[in-house]
Amino acid sequence: MERMFDQAVQLLLLYADGLSGDGVDRMNWLAMEEKATEILRSAYRSQWTLSPDLQFALANAGNLMMWSDGDIYPQFSTREEFFIDHEQPTLRMQVIRTVTRCARRLFHEYQRQLWDDNMRQLIEREVRIYQL
Repeated sequence: MERMFDQAVQLLLLYADGLSGDGVDRMNWLAMEEKATEILRSAYRSQWTLSPDLQFALANAGNLMMWSDGDIYPQFSTREEFFIDHEQPTLRMQVIRTVTRCARRLFHEYQRQLWDDNMRQLIEREVRIYQL
């Protein structure tokens, strides 16, 4: 997941660096955010298909997945680069926040969807909040 998280961050940083100071074209930014989400989604798909035993267990046994650092980035909660100074936000901080939001959404999509009755509402609410 670490490599895919880094790829998603790099994709958005490169895109944001290429934008003019006039502001972000919201539609293009949302399209780039979806590309970043797809990069993270591929990490789940590749990890969950590596082992036939894992595939069998996930398909045939009840489980309750727990959110952890590994679902975002190793040592996510203690890595210095993830501490965000809200008084002096940087472009990198904003991009990391965006990719983290994508990772959280994918956690719900892949690991909590069967358990959370209100998953659709969670995603719709999040989309509304970040479109402001």
